[in-house]
Amino acid sequence: MIRIRPLIASVCVLVALLPGASLGQTSEIRVPYQFQRFDDDFRYLRDPAKRNDFWDPIKYIPIADDPAFYLTLGGEVRERFDHFDEPSFGLRKRNVEDDLLHRFLLSADLYLGEELRGFVQLGDHLQAGRGNLRTPTDLDRLDLQQAFVDFSLTPEATARFTVRIGRQELTFGSQRLVSVRESPNIRRSVDGVRALYRNGDFSLDLFATKPVQNKPGIFNDQQDETQIFWGLYAVMPVSFVPSLHADLYYLGLDRKNAFFDEGVAREQRHSFAQGCGELQNRGITTPSSSFRPAALASRTYSPGPWLRRPASRLSRWRCGRASG
Repeated sequence: MIRIRPLIASVCVLVALLPGASLGQTSEIRVPYQFQRFDDDFRYLRDPAKRNDFWDPIKYIPIADDPAFYLTLGGEVRERFDHFDEPSFGLRKRNVEDDLLHRFLLSADLYLGEELRGFVQLGDHLQAGRGNLRTPTDLDRLDLQQAFVDFSLTPEATARFTVRIGRQELTFGSQRLVSVRESPNIRRSVDGVRALYRNGDFSLDLFATKPVQNKPGIFNDQQDETQIFWGLYAVMPVSFVPSLHADLYYLGLDRKNAFFDEGVAREQRHSFAQGCGELQNRGITTPSSSFRPAALASRTYSPGPWLRRPASRLSRWRCGRASG
């Protein structure tokens, strides 16, 4: 059993000794770290004059004379300590639960020109002391968190179209509907294909995936053959309101073995939005399917000089009705 208090103390000392530059803090405003490592864009480091951060030597590693051929290395460490008092409301003998959740992600992002890219991320997820509160999202000793290839079909155009194939993480909007499951120890990933279209403030994503089943062993995660998740997600600016964006989407979920009060049955769920105004519910509803309309509107605020990365407020309002 890992001794939790000494480990917490060592982590705190390590964080305190890290230089300020390790957190991306410099004397000038720089491109911030993104929520997901594959969204980090360090192409500006092609200019040697801009390489003044502690981590710049691994953010941009040239591998050819062409500056578009380079490698980026990255990683994350999260240590989380939880204390529960009377977690079972006095129904069990063990009335106190202390646990430490450890997450370590290591990534490599390879760019072979403007047309081809490969991204690999390994994940190490450990836990200690959770006892009766242990969940399936706590422990996964070592596995592929992400491994995908990007094919850019319009590398030189302003409007970019990219096809992504492999294991990946999905996030849309404020992550109320589709998220990476950041709070638990193991983030959610899926296996499948995704098409991305970007043109200024307009974005369109189409995807067809299967969720990944996390297992405690080493390199033994596999896709869940009982589930399919697909959809379309578009974000577009609202011209008459500055900084306002509308999120329009259709999401489909098919689960062969879903649990209900009456037992186990197949579930087919369809969620969709039609603009930011009138909502409509169309289609045939059966006991094993539901149609859930909704609409999202978002507004992003520009960061001030005191913020290290942009702050945003998404999903300013949402409404809908479900049946089935």
